[in-house]
Amino acid sequence: MVKRLMGILSLAIGLIGCSEVVPDNSGPSVPQSSPPPNPVLLGTPSEGQRVADKWCINCHLTSSERVDGSDAAPTWVSIAADPDKTDTYIRSFLTNTHGEMQGISLSRQQINDVIAYIRTLE
Repeated sequence: MVKRLMGILSLAIGLIGCSEVVPDNSGPSVPQSSPPPNPVLLGTPSEGQRVADKWCINCHLTSSERVDGSDAAPTWVSIAADPDKTDTYIRSFLTNTHGEMQGISLSRQQINDVIAYIRTLE
């Protein structure tokens, strides 16, 4: 008798595990959680321009209106237009020192601001 009950219990558990749950769409909808915010949206373009004017302007043309700077560094308009220069790429690039930027260290917020500013140049 115990074996029979164990068999029935095993069958019931197996059926429950294999059953498909069909959502009930007749009731009020439950709000879904929002995806995590895009870090670029956390940046402020005007603050990014301020950072650019302080730290980047000597080497980069940081806006379409500027005509002075160095031709050794890419313009920010060209960076903004380059599909390979994703936000992740720019963030990584600005996190690690490069070229003449040996003494420059930007905070995460400043990097987000700079990226937000660069995206206004697209």
